Amino acid sequence: MNKSRHRTEIKGKVTSVRLSAEQHKTIQEKADAADMTLSNFIVTAAMNNNAVTPEMLVEMQDIVNFACSEIEKTNPEKVVILQERMYKLWQKSM
Repeated sequence: MNKSRHRTEIKGKVTSVRLSAEQHKTIQEKADAADMTLSNFIVTAAMNNNAVTPEMLVEMQDIVNFACSEIEKTNPEKVVILQERMYKLWQKSM
């Protein structure tokens, strides 16, 4: 048993999926772009009902934070709107 993982993270099931060569290529390219393994990409997409990974959400949050810091200089009331919309995206992803 791998003691470095929490018991809920231990993956003890193996399954196979039939894909066409083109499907495999496309999914592998998307996994590579997300800097994920094929397996992790498929599981993340299935568990999150989309292909938005936690890493992608963090990147989006970084972008929103940068935009907020710039917008705050001229239009501070719009910052709250951006932050609330990003929060809703986080909630949908969980």
